[in-house]
Amino acid sequence: MSETILIAGASVRGAVDSAIRGGWRPVAADLFNDQDLQQQCQTYRIADYPAQLLAISQQIPAMPWIYTGGLENHPQLVEQVSQRHQLWGNPAPVLEQCSDPFLMRQILTDEDLLFPEIQTDRPDKTPGRWLQKSTTSTGGNGVQWAEEAIPNQGSSPGPETYFQQYIPGISCSGLFLAKKTTSQLVGVTRQIIGKRFTSGKHFSYAGSIGPLTLTIEQQATIARIGTVLTTALDLQGLFGVDFICQQNKVWVLEINPRFPASAEILDHAFGISLVDLHCLACQDNPTPELSSGHNQLQWGKAILYARRPCTISAQCSHTWLQQTSRPASHASEYGFYLADIPAAGTTITTGSPILSIVTWGTQRAQVQRQLIRAAKQVRQQCNA
Repeated sequence: MSETILIAGASVRGAVDSAIRGGWRPVAADLFNDQDLQQQCQTYRIADYPAQLLAISQQIPAMPWIYTGGLENHPQLVEQVSQRHQLWGNPAPVLEQCSDPFLMRQILTDEDLLFPEIQTDRPDKTPGRWLQKSTTSTGGNGVQWAEEAIPNQGSSPGPETYFQQYIPGISCSGLFLAKKTTSQLVGVTRQIIGKRFTSGKHFSYAGSIGPLTLTIEQQATIARIGTVLTTALDLQGLFGVDFICQQNKVWVLEINPRFPASAEILDHAFGISLVDLHCLACQDNPTPELSSGHNQLQWGKAILYARRPCTISAQCSHTWLQQTSRPASHASEYGFYLADIPAAGTTITTGSPILSIVTWGTQRAQVQRQLIRAAKQVRQQCNA
């Protein structure tokens, strides 16, 4: 396989890495255009994100394309790009359905699957704790406690806003591969959310650790969730489902109908190219059976957010580039590698991502400790 493919989204480096491992020649378009991405392939920066993607897509030869996080919130743009480039993924009508939490709840509860209560009215007098969410956000951005959200001069929330009952438990993400009307559970990761060492906002996605070991009952329930959603929505290729594990209960929160950020962890853990599997599935080509077992390694990725504004020095940028990992071997003198490296002179504002850290170990706790140590080192280097 040596076909060229366009990969577009807010941050595509993980998907590009996977594509290259699968033998593809990616062309990348994303918001950050980080240095390690530029070393991998031909790149374009979507400076005016995401609107500029259309102009970029019209400048390059026609080729198949896939999208990553953020573009699912722009179905019209996906449709426009797909007029020139063959889409391998979910088209605009599917994206519009996936963005409707009330439809998701109906589909799942009709099959006796769990989905938290949702409503459009502010739940000031409704029992329990509630979250305010948006149908156009991604990665947990904009999610906040309903009681802390400031009403707009006493008016009703906007049409994109809804409220979802808070469910305590372990925040997880399931990855599925859909083909025709069938779905296969690839694996599950535990999300890093609300951890101080990342400095991400309370509900913002800041990484993943996995694969997560499931009970037989949990695995059966999660697999059925994927099958139900695939059948009802005609999903294609890779998609993710965020959910809460509450002992043996599985509460679905939302669906990500594209290559999710957590896929990078399973890509490493299983030693496969998930982008390659996605492309095969979307072309209705045979896909290999995925083994339910995996090696003993746990993989972890953390996204580091700035605690204060900083400008990346040339020394920082050079040092970090030396700590990226491209060889097939997992050996590293650092015990981790860095990714999504900003260019020298880049100014990182408070709350914005600095870079990503990837590490591995035999236990989840070990992986998290290594992520914390690496995060401390990076912050000392850039004073962020």
